[in-house]
Amino acid sequence: MYFPLIKHTTPKRLRQLERNVGSMKYRVWRAKVLERDDNTCQWSGCTQKEGLEIHHIKRWANNLHLRYNVFNGITLCKEHHQSIFNREATYEVVFLKTVIRNDELLQQRKGKSGTDVQDTKGLKGESSVDIPKPPGGDIQGSPASG
Repeated sequence: MYFPLIKHTTPKRLRQLERNVGSMKYRVWRAKVLERDDNTCQWSGCTQKEGLEIHHIKRWANNLHLRYNVFNGITLCKEHHQSIFNREATYEVVFLKTVIRNDELLQQRKGKSGTDVQDTKGLKGESSVDIPKPPGGDIQGSPASG
């Protein structure tokens, strides 16, 4: 009989990997992402408003400091969320552009004026990076714009 070699995982690491989706912090984060994305799948051409899942743009397990950062979440329907499985890194830049655009649209819907720079706290690496907001108009290559 074959038993695969499994690395020992410490209790601390198991706690880090565990998602407490019932926690207030997680529910607030999820609600903010859904609101920003207008409760709609952000994949190009998809208008699904039911069975939505929130995808972490930078992996949950590897980015403790980004877990509840609203800029690190994007709304996808179950089908599109499953379609990017094991290819998440391929979509990081496109998703980030979509998130920034959606945040700007949310600010307009709420009647607030946006700032010139959005703080994405580490989404481009380990340090905090300020990424300029895209100019008005369509963002090329984003899932929501085709």
